[in-house]
Amino acid sequence: MDHQFERRRQDETESMRHGVPADLAALVRLEEVGDLHFEASAFSTSLDYYQRILASAALNQLEVSHILEICRKSIDAALNLGDLALAERLLHDADGFIATVENLDPADERLLIAPLLGRHAALYTQRGAYKDALQICKRAFAVLAVTDDHVEVANLQVTMGVCHHRLGRLDKAEEFYTDALATFRRISDELGMASLYNNLALVHKNACRWDKAMEYQNRSIALASEHGASHLLARLHLNEGIILRKAESPGEARAAFEKSLRLAVSLGDMDRQAKASLALGQLELIEGHLLRAEELILTGKHISDEAGFMRESIIADEYMGDLLLERGESEKALYNYGLGLEKTKRINTLTDLEGELLRRCAEASLQASDWLQAAEFARAAITVCQSCGEDYELGFCYLALAEALANLGEDDQADDHFRGAIKIFNSQRLPRLASRAILASLDFSLERGGRSQLLRLRRSLHDALEGAQSRADDLLYCRLQAGLAEVLLRLGDLDEALLTASEFERAAENVDDPDLLSRHGDLRIRIEKALVGAWPSIEMKVPVAPVISLKNGSITEDTLATFLDSCMSRASADMGFVVLEPWAAPVGGGARIVTRGLSRPVAHQAAFWFTETRVDEVPTPRLLTRTDLAQDVLEEVPGLASNCNSCLFLPVAVPDKCYGVLCLGSRTRDEDDGLALKPVLDHMAAAAGYLAMSLAEEERNRPVAVSWDESDRHEAFSQIITRNAEMREMLVLIRKVAASELTVLLQGETGTGKGLLAHAIHRLSERRDRKFLAINCAAIPESLLESELFGHVKGSFTGAIADKTGLLAEAAGGTVFLDEIGKLPLGMQGKLLHFIDTHTVRPVGSNRSRVVDVRIVCATKSDLKEKVGCGTYLEDLYYRLLDFPVVVPPLRDRQDDIPLLATHFIARYVALTRIETPGCTSSFMEALAQHDWPGNVRELVKSINRAIVLAHGEPMLRISHLPPEVTRSLPDGDGARAISPLRETIGAVEAREIMRTLEHTGGNKAEASRLLGISYPNLLKKVRVYGLDNS
Repeated sequence: MDHQFERRRQDETESMRHGVPADLAALVRLEEVGDLHFEASAFSTSLDYYQRILASAALNQLEVSHILEICRKSIDAALNLGDLALAERLLHDADGFIATVENLDPADERLLIAPLLGRHAALYTQRGAYKDALQICKRAFAVLAVTDDHVEVANLQVTMGVCHHRLGRLDKAEEFYTDALATFRRISDELGMASLYNNLALVHKNACRWDKAMEYQNRSIALASEHGASHLLARLHLNEGIILRKAESPGEARAAFEKSLRLAVSLGDMDRQAKASLALGQLELIEGHLLRAEELILTGKHISDEAGFMRESIIADEYMGDLLLERGESEKALYNYGLGLEKTKRINTLTDLEGELLRRCAEASLQASDWLQAAEFARAAITVCQSCGEDYELGFCYLALAEALANLGEDDQADDHFRGAIKIFNSQRLPRLASRAILASLDFSLERGGRSQLLRLRRSLHDALEGAQSRADDLLYCRLQAGLAEVLLRLGDLDEALLTASEFERAAENVDDPDLLSRHGDLRIRIEKALVGAWPSIEMKVPVAPVISLKNGSITEDTLATFLDSCMSRASADMGFVVLEPWAAPVGGGARIVTRGLSRPVAHQAAFWFTETRVDEVPTPRLLTRTDLAQDVLEEVPGLASNCNSCLFLPVAVPDKCYGVLCLGSRTRDEDDGLALKPVLDHMAAAAGYLAMSLAEEERNRPVAVSWDESDRHEAFSQIITRNAEMREMLVLIRKVAASELTVLLQGETGTGKGLLAHAIHRLSERRDRKFLAINCAAIPESLLESELFGHVKGSFTGAIADKTGLLAEAAGGTVFLDEIGKLPLGMQGKLLHFIDTHTVRPVGSNRSRVVDVRIVCATKSDLKEKVGCGTYLEDLYYRLLDFPVVVPPLRDRQDDIPLLATHFIARYVALTRIETPGCTSSFMEALAQHDWPGNVRELVKSINRAIVLAHGEPMLRISHLPPEVTRSLPDGDGARAISPLRETIGAVEAREIMRTLEHTGGNKAEASRLLGISYPNLLKKVRVYGLDNS
């Protein structure tokens, strides 16, 4: 291959030296070189070679059909470059050449013209003349459909599909795309298939079926990447970005757009450069980067206008209008939208672009307070979008019309359209847009909506807040919380409103948006004034104060004291206490108690009595009068009865967990007791509930071993130490998949804890009470692996002196963990695939199979997809294992976990060896944090154990106790301080040599002691001291 390429390169050089070729052989060589450049997506260079052939004096030596083939390739190169003017000129030249051919049979002439008609249609399509393009395609198809030129037929089907797609006829477009895909598949044209997968993805995108769209797009990109089709990848990544942007994944969309732009620039593809620049410009505009957005949009507009790209020119006008609208220049925005609408008229039919532009005109009119014009534009936009099947735009159109109608006083119609917009966005699985539509309807509903509307809005706000997408956007989450509090205030649900306002204030601390606080800063005050107005019999002794205020998610005793004082002042109580149980405290903490008016022991006794006498899992509030105190509590807590005449006990609890007790007491006579008032009871219950929510939030953020509920805390994740967000998300996934029967594939580097996670999956599954077997596929010799997994019968091979049950059958009803699944021999892969598919086991040498019910969990550090590509791993098995892949992050991506893990492993080693717990210098912890940890957690454990051994007798672990491979990555200054004392160096050498010898002897300590020349007891002592037992 290299020799052929070198010969062609020499031919190319020779041809360029001599200019236009003069003989047939030179023409053939030039065409071959041009074809090579065409296949490599170097369209400009290939076009140059084809043009030189067509300008050659020796051209008449070629057959007419051959000359036209070169013409078609030239036109295709020009179309791929987006040079529509050149493509049109080349088509004109080709048409003229056919007209000069003498004695041409009419039937042959039609066969020569038809492929050129297909390219005329492609040119018309790029210029937006879709109906004209369809008419031309029909003429060409009538001729080519009866021939065996399958590629040309498929290309015509693609062009017709694109035209119908642009005209909003999605069903018709999908029909043509599917037919073309079948044709390309039949002739094994994988690049044609890739192009069609892309087109089908866009059909699903228009219908807002995001998952299906991405599935097709990923298949398209995979095929194009396999063939290195750069010209196609530029288009595919562009459309990938469009799908991702509309599916509310802007970060991934940006990466796809940038890939497309880089490829387009490198290929000289003006069409894709224009499209990608415009797409990136719109993304910058959405994210508020107006100057960068303007630069990109103007670049795309300039390219589009120069090259005659009608559709892109319209999109540029649209985006410039959006930019002006964002700057508050509604009149200029309307002018730009008008320019785009004028250009759409040249297409002579309704298109998705016309619907988009009309909707934007409605939004610009809203900004200009021209409500009538806004309503007219919005209604026209709805009509166009419904005609074109542009579902994505309909939600925006309904929202614009709703706002216009609300301002015109047409309340019922406005409410209907607000609800329509929310319903459309929810059906399209666009939670952020649905949330924004809810917020847009909020002011209208609060001002003019009745109770039914407010109740419906409350439900919508609750649904929006439950969505994961809204929480990913802190500002949106805060606005939704504030909106919910406003609705609850209007409905008179004051306690719930107060809790929601508190959650809003907590979340708002992380959001830098002055407008947010200016709009909702007085929310709590308005709710508290409503609460005071509802309790005329309560005399407030102190100004209204926050119920509780959290800073950095921490609840201290000072915080609890402020909370208790506030509650006592609101209820006119004379005594009170808050007791939080030990499980509500940080690691190592005990119960937290704050009291007023009575001693801590009495408070603790009372809290114990209240929680122990509960009937339900979480106790219910309880108001005790003087009589109740004498009868129920006197014996258990005599100190309480002597301090008050009545008291109110409230659990500090969430639905499934009690954190402690709040108690308020009064010394007044029962008839004057404010604690008995229902508003007081309700408010104190709400306050206790908010404290419980805050404790739950503190618990979620606490860096402890993950424990998802009480019944699982000793079973599943107790050995997994993390505070890392990515790890927490992964553990949530594992918890969900554990309850299913899916095959799980754990993918991650060595030492990341895949074995622990596999065991956690088993402990969280319904099979937790059955056997869990871990099998290392790399540790069992290939000759024995089948027998070990499937078993064997007596006499099946030499040495099979008895029947043996395989490990899979032995674990029946339980879980089998296949570690290092990537190292499974090729011969065994098919047998494992058969077992996973059928769950049947046939022992070696037996002709009987049996069904075995067992869950499979696999792990690998290898790239299985790469192994599939190399032919060392079965593709079917690879995809079968991908039921539920879980990627375990390496330790270098969990920097926030390193101090936590180090502390845990120090404590564990100290507990095993019963030595005094050493401290850690700051430089020691910094060195751990800066290391990449290629061996992950396993390497960290070894480094910690080694450091403790070397620091024996010293109070602190220092940087010099760490292995050289850890300190080597530090800056020079740290490295200089890492020089170890002689005793430590000798210890490290001893440990290394003992480890090496034990590996050499396969763990035989007696043989190792002989080789090392030390006694066996001495070796055992050193193994224990250096922490080599587990290594």
